[in-house]
Amino acid sequence: MFPNLKLEFSAKPNKPGGKPSHKVITHPSKTLGECRAVHTSGSLTVTPETSVAQFEQDLRDNFDLVAHVFKKSGKQWIETTSTDGWSLKHENDQGAEMEKPETVIPQ
Repeated sequence: MFPNLKLEFSAKPNKPGGKPSHKVITHPSKTLGECRAVHTSGSLTVTPETSVAQFEQDLRDNFDLVAHVFKKSGKQWIETTSTDGWSLKHENDQGAEMEKPETVIPQ
């Protein structure tokens, strides 16, 4: 649904004003439930209008998962920390814009 966004899951949350945990949970062939020590069942509704901050908070509150959303920026992925109030759609659209070649305006 959001090809220009990706999720990374950390073992513990960022400390206020601190750097994110470097212990990233990566098990591409497993489900989220299989990666969790405590199994929590439930559902999560995600819409294009959901803000990044709300999405990350919902994952934490409902499933005890610490997630970080990243946006594509050229060939790099950047964390959306400074724009967490933006919707997932807006972040995804911004990532798509970063993929477009720059237009040179003749002078």
